[in-house]
Amino acid sequence: MTNDTNAPPLDAARFFELKETLDMDAEGVKSFVFQRFINTVTEVLPLLGAALSAGDAVGVRQKAHQLKGSALNAGASGLSEIFLELEEMGKRGDLTKAQPALDIAESEFGRFKDYLSSVEFPPKEA
Repeated sequence: MTNDTNAPPLDAARFFELKETLDMDAEGVKSFVFQRFINTVTEVLPLLGAALSAGDAVGVRQKAHQLKGSALNAGASGLSEIFLELEEMGKRGDLTKAQPALDIAESEFGRFKDYLSSVEFPPKEA
């Protein structure tokens, strides 16, 4: 499993779509959409880790699926892809590579949170 740490942790196109759809400025999207996403991941990621530690492939699949959808909605494409891989591992019942994927997801989640408070946020329209 690889993760492109050079890619922005937020899909700019999704960000602008959220701004337009919700009729919010960047700070509104950040406080409404992204904060909910952060809260969800903060709550569910440890449950995913617990399912993995217990060898519970069904639990891994379910929690990864939940996080995948949340990440996709928030425009965290890299995270969504990692959670999709974890979901697929759970579906197959093969968790042998799940811990490295979870470690990458945790790192990418940290990058997403750091990005929101960086000078690169909000993204610029092309």
